[in-house]
Amino acid sequence: MKFPLIVAFIALMVISIVIADHDYPNETIKEELDKKAAECRSKFKVTDEDYKKMLVEFAEPSETMKCLSNCLLEVVGILKNGILQPDIAIEVFKSGYREEKAIRIVEACRNEVGIGKCGTANKLDMCFLNNQYLKS
Repeated sequence: MKFPLIVAFIALMVISIVIADHDYPNETIKEELDKKAAECRSKFKVTDEDYKKMLVEFAEPSETMKCLSNCLLEVVGILKNGILQPDIAIEVFKSGYREEKAIRIVEACRNEVGIGKCGTANKLDMCFLNNQYLKS
């Protein structure tokens, strides 16, 4: 399954979700994201097993996993101090989607806010994931 670059961020989780399952036009970008994801995982002491579990059980992440998502979203610029950076998010999503769809995903999630930076990151991750399936 392919996820948007956010979750690398995304989640993707997001952001790292993407790192594992996304086809990048530029291998250097993937390597840089891998490195940044590893830095975030190290910062929050997230093991490979915990990380993989997060990708599967994403609906109920721990506070640590929410903060990992925040770290990932911040390193790619989608979040800054817990605030969505829509223009950057659109640019990131354009790496995997047509511009119109990237804009729709970000617009659908623009008002997502959680408790603190980590809660907001989690809400955005879930929104991004849910909205990636919108028709192109």
